[in-house]
Amino acid sequence: SIILIDLSFFPEKIGQLDTAVCSGGSVQYGGRIFDENNTSGRVRFAAASHAGCDSLVDVYLTVLEESRSNVDTAVCRGTEVLIGSEVFNENRVSGTVILNGGNHLGCDSIIDVEIQILEETFLCFGALRFKLID
Repeated sequence: SIILIDLSFFPEKIGQLDTAVCSGGSVQYGGRIFDENNTSGRVRFAAASHAGCDSLVDVYLTVLEESRSNVDTAVCRGTEVLIGSEVFNENRVSGTVILNGGNHLGCDSIIDVEIQILEETFLCFGALRFKLID
C-alpha cells in the first residue's frame, strides 16, 4: 500500500523588539536577559506561530545614560538649599543627590552638591549678597 503525504513548508516568522533601559537595567524576554553587556540577540519561540512553526524575535536594546550635574554655590549662614528632598546648609555643605527617574529620558539624575557658607563680612538679603568693605 502507498500512503501519500502532502507536506507544506512555512517560513519561520521573524519579529523585532526595539526597547530601552536605563544604565544598570535589564529586560528579560523569552527567557533571556538583555542588558548593557548583551544588547541584542535572536530569541526563538518553538512552535509559536499560527502554523506551528518556530517564531523568531530579534531583540535590540538601547542603554540610556543617567544625567550628572553639579551645584556649586555660596549662601549666607542660616540659608538652606533644597535639592530634591535633601537639605544643604552649614551642617551639610556637600553631598550627592540622586533623583530617581529624574532626567528627560526617565533615568536617574545625579547631582553633586557643594555649598560655601559666607561669613559675616557679607550682607545677605534673599538671593542678594553684598561684601562689606572697610
